[in-house]
This record gives sequence, structure tokens and C-alpha cells, in this order.
Amino acid sequence: MEEELNYDLERERELADGMRRQLNEEQVSCFNDIVAAVELHYQQAPQQGSSGACFLHGPAGTGKTFLYNCLCSHFRSLGKIVLYVTSSGIAALLLPGGRQAHSRFKITLSNDINAVCNITRNLALAELIRNTSLIIWDEVPMQHKACFEAVSRTLNDICNVDGQQVFGSIPTVLGGDFTQIMPVIRRGTRQATVNAGIQHDSIWEYLRVLKLKTSMRVTASDANRVFLTFLKDLATNPHHSGWCELPGYICEVYIVD
Repeated sequence: MEEELNYDLERERELADGMRRQLNEEQVSCFNDIVAAVELHYQQAPQQGSSGACFLHGPAGTGKTFLYNCLCSHFRSLGKIVLYVTSSGIAALLLPGGRQAHSRFKITLSNDINAVCNITRNLALAELIRNTSLIIWDEVPMQHKACFEAVSRTLNDICNVDGQQVFGSIPTVLGGDFTQIMPVIRRGTRQATVNAGIQHDSIWEYLRVLKLKTSMRVTASDANRVFLTFLKDLATNPHHSGWCELPGYICEVYIVD
């Protein structure tokens, strides 16, 4: 509790205000949606409504991490607790107060769909979770669906909510891009790999899907628009399977004397 509340409120407020001025229209819409879900959470008992859990989908470069950081600073400036976790430890090092999901929630390594996390109600970690205002979990598509089942089941028990809720009725933002790395299944077939994703889990039906589509990494030039169109087509065209032929402007060969 002390660690997660040990933030300079004024500094966080300045960071949040600065980042909010830089949000594009899509990011503003997602920001307002998530903030409203957290505020609603405090206006009703956990058993009376949905947790406001959502999935933030956006290709690389659309500003998901920037939005996460803006949300963190906004709520931390209000003295609220935000748990910020990722599926990989390297990514967690780049986030303010970030932790790897297995470390934060004590997830087992078995990938048993009926497993629970190693957290009991009387632990200090359980008290931290009960006082959490928002959970942000990045790189979700690369994690096995059993991880989310275990965390949701454990948080429901810790927060004393019924099985019709997910993640203990705590507002939760899951995020990622389904065109990137999927869960790694040892000796798994293509079907086993696809079925291990969160989209094939019962939790998915509880999630509202928010989308970011505008790339923030490139300038609006004609050449960049062509390249972005190629990337979007690569991700959405069902005929792109196996070998992929790159456009000529990407695979030009230069001969140096």
C-alpha cells in the first residue's frame, strides 16, 4: 500500500495534464470511457453492476502505452492506486511502477484453466488489491487464457464478489494487438495456439472493446500512408498466410561498388 501510494501528487497532476493535451480524438474517447468506468465503480456496490472491464485494441504505434501512462498519472494524482502489469518483464521496466503479471498476481506456471493465484485474503497483497482503483494489463494477446482465468477467479474471492463478475469487479483495462505474438504452446498445433488466446475464453464476453486506429509514429506523408496501408492489409487480409511478397519500395536492392 505504501509503495503504490508513494507518488508526488502534484508531479503526477502535471504529467497527466501535459499528456491529456497531447491525446488524439480516439485516445480522448477511450480515456473518458475508462475514467467513467472507474467513477461508476465507486458509486455502486461491486455486486450491483459490471466491473467496467475492457480490452484496448490497437496496432503498434497507435499510442496505447501513452494512454496507459496518462491514465496512471491521472488516477495517481487523485491518490488512487493503479496496478500496472505486462505479460513480459522487459516491457514492465519501461512503465511507471510496472510489474510483470506473474510477479504481481502470483500466477502459477501450470496454465491449468482451473488454477488460482497464490494469494489469500489475509495477505498484504490482498489488501492492496481491494483498494485498487484500476488495473492495466498490457500485451494481453501473448498470454495464455488460463492466466486471466486464475487472476479473475482469485480477485473475485479476495473482493468477495460472485462469479458473474470478472477481476473482482475492479475496473480493468486489458490491451494489446492480436496481429503480434500469440501464446507459446509447447508442441502445440495452430488450433491449440489460437484456442489459448483470451478471445477463446469465457472472460472475453465481459469485455468492452475499445479501439485505437491512428498511427502516431509516422508523419502524414504520401509514402507513409502507402506503407501504413500495406501494414493494415497484411494484418487483416485472410489471404496473407505463409509467404508474403514485399512491395518493391521495401525490398529495393542497392549495389555498392
